[in-house]
Amino acid sequence: DIVSSRTLMPMEGVDLDNVQQQADALLAQRAVCARQLANQGRKDWAFFTFDGVYYFWEFYVVLADEIASVAIMGIVAVSVLSFLFIPHWTAVFFVAPLISMLYVDMLG
Repeated sequence: DIVSSRTLMPMEGVDLDNVQQQADALLAQRAVCARQLANQGRKDWAFFTFDGVYYFWEFYVVLADEIASVAIMGIVAVSVLSFLFIPHWTAVFFVAPLISMLYVDMLG
């Protein structure tokens, strides 16, 4: 029985300076691997591609959602704390926009 094997498969047409193209390439290669008959009905795929650069590409794929969720949770948390510690209820309407502007300033 063959336990494992390895081969070199170059992925051409991916511009290493274009983040969107890299993320699309990662998602496309996952879709191709998922369609393989050897992977049907299996939790752990038998046939897949791997490269060290996939770690960076995965980071690019999840980055936008993570930044959005962290920013929203941060704004909500600071607004709740300002509502608790600042004695006037209108303080939240001043703090939330300021925190939002701070995020925009920090992220560029």
